[in-house]
Amino acid sequence: MHTLRFPLKTGRQKEQVLSKGFTAMGKLHNVIVKECKKRLRMLRRDPEYRALKKVYAKTDGACRREAGAAMNALVKSYGLTENSLHAFIRPWQARNRHLVSSHQAQEEASRVYAGVEKVLYGKGMPPSGILPPMPWQGLTPASPLRRPSLMKPASLKSSRRTVKDITGRSPVFPDRSSVP
Repeated sequence: MHTLRFPLKTGRQKEQVLSKGFTAMGKLHNVIVKECKKRLRMLRRDPEYRALKKVYAKTDGACRREAGAAMNALVKSYGLTENSLHAFIRPWQARNRHLVSSHQAQEEASRVYAGVEKVLYGKGMPPSGILPPMPWQGLTPASPLRRPSLMKPASLKSSRRTVKDITGRSPVFPDRSSVP
């Protein structure tokens, strides 16, 4: 698929207005993501949520439904709902109403919430800073980024943090012979 770009013919003043609007939306997005990460971190540290998650993983049937309902209640109590994000951004949008309309702010909050939902319910990437176990045997991450080019062999470990430092446990690497 190819994309054809045409330059937008605008004056200098209009370019400045557009630039301010795009910058404001970027800042809004970052504010919402930061707040969601904070709320997710608080939820994951909650001992009640951890216990419910273990029960949910180990049981089936009615007990699992009860654990799921209790977990959903905890998620709501921590403000990880779409409506709570809309309420969170309302004061920010009011201060910047000359740059961002309320509809744009709510749409951005909805987009961020879609990502939060994926993380909460197991279909998304974990927030940055929490690394999943790496599929390569004998490698440890050199940084929180997940690019293989930043991976170092275990024999060349540096003083940087490893997966064990971040998650509190050592990674489990699959047997290299089972990889095609």
